[in-house]
Amino acid sequence: MLDEPVQALPVVDDARWSSAWTDSTSGAALVWIIFLIVLGFAGRPLARLLFRGFPDAGQGFARIVLILGAAWLVWALASYSVIEFRAIWSWYAIVAVATIGWLLANSSGG
Repeated sequence: MLDEPVQALPVVDDARWSSAWTDSTSGAALVWIIFLIVLGFAGRPLARLLFRGFPDAGQGFARIVLILGAAWLVWALASYSVIEFRAIWSWYAIVAVATIGWLLANSSGG
């Protein structure tokens, strides 16, 4: 049982962060399509490093590599109580993993 009502939990406030854009079906679909395209581009450098032997240089794995890396980072930091599990940290983790991938790709000549 919870010690307080569900509506009082800080995680519930995070669930509606995008309501201004996603309250309509067409708006939500557009946001998701743009988000998936951005994830594909952001994850491309890291996927190229990990899957350089693949014919498409890992492009098919770009989104999933980025999402898994960011999810692991948020999970690890929240598990060790470095951060509180909130939606904003997921965004920061996506940017961090994409930046690390870009830096690694550029430093290795990829």
